[in-house]
Amino acid sequence: MAFRTVGKAVPRIEGHGKVTGQTKYAADLPFEGLLWAKVLRSPLPHARIVKVDTSKAKALKGVRAVLTGADVPNVYVGTRVKDQPVLASDKVRFVGDAVAAVAADSRAIAEEAIGLIDVEYEELPRVEDPIEALKPSAPLIHEDRSKYKNAPKLPEGVSGHNLQSHVVWKNGDLDAGFQRAARVFEHTFRTPLSHHGYLEPCACTVHVHSDGRVEVWAANKGPWGLRDQMAEDFSVPKEKIKVHIVHVGGDFGAKASLIDVPVAYHLSKATGRPVKLVFDSTEDILAGGHRHPAIINLRTGVAADGTFTAIKATIHFSGGAYGSQKANPQVTVLGGRRLASMYRVPAISCETYCSYTNQVPCTQTRTPGSPQVVFAFESQMDIIAKEMGIEPLELRRRNILHDGDANPMGEKWSDILMGEVLERVVKTSGWKKGGAKKNRGWGMALYDRGTPEGKASSAAGSIFSPACRTSGRVTTRSANRWFAKPSACRRKKSAWFSKTPIACPSIPARAAASKRTLPATR
Repeated sequence: MAFRTVGKAVPRIEGHGKVTGQTKYAADLPFEGLLWAKVLRSPLPHARIVKVDTSKAKALKGVRAVLTGADVPNVYVGTRVKDQPVLASDKVRFVGDAVAAVAADSRAIAEEAIGLIDVEYEELPRVEDPIEALKPSAPLIHEDRSKYKNAPKLPEGVSGHNLQSHVVWKNGDLDAGFQRAARVFEHTFRTPLSHHGYLEPCACTVHVHSDGRVEVWAANKGPWGLRDQMAEDFSVPKEKIKVHIVHVGGDFGAKASLIDVPVAYHLSKATGRPVKLVFDSTEDILAGGHRHPAIINLRTGVAADGTFTAIKATIHFSGGAYGSQKANPQVTVLGGRRLASMYRVPAISCETYCSYTNQVPCTQTRTPGSPQVVFAFESQMDIIAKEMGIEPLELRRRNILHDGDANPMGEKWSDILMGEVLERVVKTSGWKKGGAKKNRGWGMALYDRGTPEGKASSAAGSIFSPACRTSGRVTTRSANRWFAKPSACRRKKSAWFSKTPIACPSIPARAAASKRTLPATR
């Protein structure tokens, strides 16, 4: 059978416009009567706002509107939990928190006006560590989290002090699992705050018409969600909001929240003219979405033959000053539910805390929470392998899921192909062949990812052979296969392999100093 498309290179529909510079992004679009917006942001991570003087900015020629928190009182926004004010009025909670906004005839005038606004702050103690933030002695970032719409309820006995959310995923008899273990390993891992790294900063234009109609042009990947959030947060009927679709210059999970739109909306509402707000790169890093830093404690029981008997994980995510950019009902990072998901683990508990901290708010970033969790567990597997005298590849072979196995959370899938993926990627990579070489190492990691409809998952295995010190590059050899949940879809017959060099400027995450091997609990 001959195919017209399958197996053939197909040009991207938007490719020509992008490579020739003809494609227009949100920042490029022209509008008649356009005003430019700029935002004054806090230089302090935690401070009370004593006074804001906007008189000089309002007097500047070409300035059409100046707003502070007093002009938009009690307007809170968020994808799920509504805990972030459009403009801070009582206090600021991170470096970059929006304090005032200006709309002017030009970008330069708006920039000048922002510099004319005087703000008096009373600096407050700050907290950035997600574990320290939960202690009663830590400075309180939000005085009453319960006042926010859709704030997740707290389980009985759990303090709400600086807590965005608390979730537990568990399955099996944990105590019995640790009793069966020949050895118990406990380690703590930390991962850092990171930006998505897209090329296009946040940008939007909003026009609130005199008849109440609202038009939006935004670098946002979810137009329907954007419309729904605006309707809910600003009390505007959905049918009066029109979101124009524009090209998005990179997202990776960051551009599904309102972020820049609320300020532009209120400035346009105040002036009756279209208002454009475009972040510069510094502003985007200060106020745009980020990946959650994490502190991950793993306690893993292992039998004498190297098979897992139990895992207990306690994960603390640093959620930042607001939970407004998290979309799930739990207002958390869901990576914990996939802990050790490709391995047989008869008993597991994963307790996740997401803390309010005095840092930029965090959001979903490419498989939210999973890179942090996978890094920690796969690193611990290598430590366990070394301690028990088992080759890392062999340890994974002894624990990997096969058809008929349940995953750690008790779910049963059909057509599990991770074992095949592992063997294929080992063969393709030439795993550790050629012996030791200077500045060369080997690494291995496994992961699965559910599809949006929840009817199938993909499995991925990667082997890394880095030579960062000399060339600044890492070569990865990876394989991906699909496997289905019961009665979902047929097994895919093909596999995809890649041999791709990727940049290696630094290693972003490290195991913490806490590295202990404990005797089995008896």
